[in-house]
Amino acid sequence: MKKFILGLLLVLIQCNLNAKVAYLPIIEADFPYPSSNSISVLDLDSGQIIKTIQIGQIDYYSAPIFLDNSEKNLYTSIEGNKIIRIDTETLTVVQEWQDPSILSSIDKIFLSSDNSKLFYMILGVGTGINAINQLDLTNNQMTEVIRLPGYSIQAVVVSKNSEYMTLNAFNYTTNHRKISTFKTADLSLKYETTIQNPMSVWLIDNEGENFYYRDYDQGDFVSRKLSDASQNWVFSYPNESVYHSPVEQDTDLLVMGLNSNYIINKNSGIGEAIPTAVNEDPVRLSGSVGRISQDDFLTVSGPEIVCLTGLCSLSSELTIQRIHVENNESELIYQSGYTLGSVANGRFIGANLYQGSSPATPVPFFNQLWQLIVIAFLMVLLAWKFLTLRLD
Repeated sequence: MKKFILGLLLVLIQCNLNAKVAYLPIIEADFPYPSSNSISVLDLDSGQIIKTIQIGQIDYYSAPIFLDNSEKNLYTSIEGNKIIRIDTETLTVVQEWQDPSILSSIDKIFLSSDNSKLFYMILGVGTGINAINQLDLTNNQMTEVIRLPGYSIQAVVVSKNSEYMTLNAFNYTTNHRKISTFKTADLSLKYETTIQNPMSVWLIDNEGENFYYRDYDQGDFVSRKLSDASQNWVFSYPNESVYHSPVEQDTDLLVMGLNSNYIINKNSGIGEAIPTAVNEDPVRLSGSVGRISQDDFLTVSGPEIVCLTGLCSLSSELTIQRIHVENNESELIYQSGYTLGSVANGRFIGANLYQGSSPATPVPFFNQLWQLIVIAFLMVLLAWKFLTLRLD
């Protein structure tokens, strides 16, 4: 009896400690163009919006956002070439930086592995040359730190542990493509090699050794070395040619497909389809994807933007689901026809640290009244049990 009571008490406490929230840049219909001016904080347990933070205009195509390791600081960018920091315990904007050298909206931000530096950049510059810039959080200095002469940086892929970043770059004069891998802590170059078109990097491992992508020509999923782009393995499955949305899962990869989802060993490339019930479609990791736990993911639907004669509108609705790929399970957490979409590009899920309250969901520690009542009852029962044992 005593073990049962203690176990139940620990479960209740753990539920509170593991409470998660998602920070979502919200996109709404506006005239003449859609707008995004706020971040909504969604409690993933209750499905309630804890608070909406007004921060200024966000680029709703890229919506860069990144939560640090402590989960107490959330970074995003807004118009005017600004980066802001939000305190997740108060859900207020507490700091702002502006880089006058940035002439367009910042498309991507991410932190170094030690969280001392925040990197930011503009993507989609066409044939232009761009660079990676750095905000040193120890002294608030903003500087350009990486430029690849002659090359346009088209994408940056960061490892799950934030220790490595790989740059996909293209030279429009020579038509050469290369990938460059750096350590985020000191920006030392680990590997650089030329790759063939249309090869690109979708995912890199935590060791900064290998990358993964879909071979569009052959319809396979491929692993190669970051050092020289030599092939590690090729995965193919009967009647499957559309692989997408790979995520790292311990020693394996979870890879979505058109007909099934697949689990593939990172070292050997041996994999299998994840079984589904008869007439059951496989779940999908699509839109903005965040990791809730080792096995559970969050998917956030992006906006469907329709533009006619220069006027644009949103025709979608925000849908947020919890996905368990290996069990092929999905759960609707939140849906809104008023909030029409969200793009969260970066790390946007963390612990619920909010110390305030809201009409929708009060969230101080032990925020649920029924949990307080149950805990109090268990403590009284436990004390009575000990007292009875002593009297005996």
